[in-house]
Amino acid sequence: SGLGRTTRRPKEMLLEIYNIDTTTIASYGAQPQLDNYLSSYWQYFHPLFPIVHRPTFDHTDDNLLRIAMAAIGTQYHDSPEARSKGSELNEACRKGIDLVSFLVLIPRL
Repeated sequence: SGLGRTTRRPKEMLLEIYNIDTTTIASYGAQPQLDNYLSSYWQYFHPLFPIVHRPTFDHTDDNLLRIAMAAIGTQYHDSPEARSKGSELNEACRKGIDLVSFLVLIPRL
């Protein structure tokens, strides 16, 4: 009998199977060094590739976009810490894109 077991929704089970952690993406927005990397993004990358409309950009609105921009910004720093953080942010973006794709493509389960 299944009386003692907790019931999990299929969506939760799939997130676990694919190792997609929704809290990981959210936690990157709170890191103070991201502001430094975002500044580098605006200073060095944006003049060459003005993809994001700066006057209307709200850094509190889209955490995944902010993480992607910071990952690009790390590439303008020479320190091993920045390069390591860039790889970490890139991986967080990949997982975030996987999560968004998952939530959009899989109807409500």
